[in-house]
Amino acid sequence: SKQALEYISTKIRRNKLSMSGKRKTKSSSDSRANEARTLLAYVVLNHIPVPKYDFRQKCFYAAYMVRLCLQAENNKNLIDDKDYYGNKRLELAGDSLGLLFEDLFKRFNQELKKATDRVLQKQNQAETFDILKHMQQ
Repeated sequence: SKQALEYISTKIRRNKLSMSGKRKTKSSSDSRANEARTLLAYVVLNHIPVPKYDFRQKCFYAAYMVRLCLQAENNKNLIDDKDYYGNKRLELAGDSLGLLFEDLFKRFNQELKKATDRVLQKQNQAETFDILKHMQQ
């Protein structure tokens, strides 16, 4: 696997300024291998978690995708039409309104808590605290 990481590290495009003047040493080879490992963990198929550089889930997913491609090669009926309406994920108005309400309600509660904390922290509270007055602002 170290040889594979070194091969992958040769294919990574690097910033020319950061690599200028550096000679190929064992420590730089190790750092390049670590860079390749990090790239594989967090950039390639980044939606699949890699806890403690355990690539098991990522390998299963890649193998599954290769399997689907080979099956589609043999059976053209398995090929999906990405433009088909049934394959689209739609965000409907109700969902959008629900998300908007949730965001605004959280912000409203935060602002109300700040106003309440501000009033209740005052030393001399001559009048009673009316939360309704702050809710209408």
